[in-house]
Amino acid sequence: MGFSNFFKKLVQEPEPKEITITKMNSEKAVDKYLEYEAKIKELYAQRDKDPKYLKMAIQACYEQIAIAKFAIPLLSEPIKEPVLKDHEVFMKELLEFKDGKRKKEPSPYIPGKYEIIQGGLGYHTGFLQLCRIRAKEENWEEVLKLATQAKSEGWYGDWDKRIEKAKNKLGLT
Repeated sequence: MGFSNFFKKLVQEPEPKEITITKMNSEKAVDKYLEYEAKIKELYAQRDKDPKYLKMAIQACYEQIAIAKFAIPLLSEPIKEPVLKDHEVFMKELLEFKDGKRKKEPSPYIPGKYEIIQGGLGYHTGFLQLCRIRAKEENWEEVLKLATQAKSEGWYGDWDKRIEKAKNKLGLT
């Protein structure tokens, strides 16, 4: 394929569409999920340069949504964060010297102590960005569908607010 054909293909990006994936292991799904998150942000940031970037961002949103269900088991695991020592204790350890040398390099954390800082799913960039895009297009059926799906899958976000707004715009309330 010559350069001109490659360029024509880029300019003539197909319309974004929803996709279905029937099977994927969780580890691969998490890798792809995170890859799509970065891709969505990068492509959407370029949308004003060329309309193809918006189409590509929308397609990446659909693809992230399709694989997310396979990543949920790993993404929903609680995150453990080390517990910080009291500042005074840390400073005391930092300033303890013996024979002109620091006794030991202190760690700002309490050894072996962790707290769970997050349980459940976080934000889903694909759902959020696609809801924003479809709201700007005033495609309220799609906003309602996406927000309802995101909420039912357990993703963090203001889904009730988006659902209510879409229903109001559609005259369903």
